[in-house]
Amino acid sequence: MSRTSDYRMRRMKLHGPLSAEGWTGIMAGMLDGVRGCLAPSAPGKLRGELDALKAKLSGAPSPAARRRVASEIERLLDGSPALRAAKRRFVKREMGLSPEQFEILAAELKRQAGMSGDAPPSEEAKR
Repeated sequence: MSRTSDYRMRRMKLHGPLSAEGWTGIMAGMLDGVRGCLAPSAPGKLRGELDALKAKLSGAPSPAARRRVASEIERLLDGSPALRAAKRRFVKREMGLSPEQFEILAAELKRQAGMSGDAPPSEEAKR
């Protein structure tokens, strides 16, 4: 990992619990970004599905509801070649992250949303 990307990852590290509003904002931004990276030739139905999932975000106040919505988002983004390509473009262009860095960030967001049974990060990981 280069010095610049290492610095970027340290800046993006989440500290403390993530509120429901914070999680909703992050997920809505991600859905908007993926929607913006969709190819013009992508089926219009996909844009509608992304918008429908974005509307569900505000109705997910509990951790269990957020897990369900996050699972739906994951299934949708991985279920279509057009959305997979848009997700890759978004991660690379908009976030400036490699796929490995994105996976680290996604795991941290899942942990913050209470989606995994992982133990809290070690002191070394917090630095």
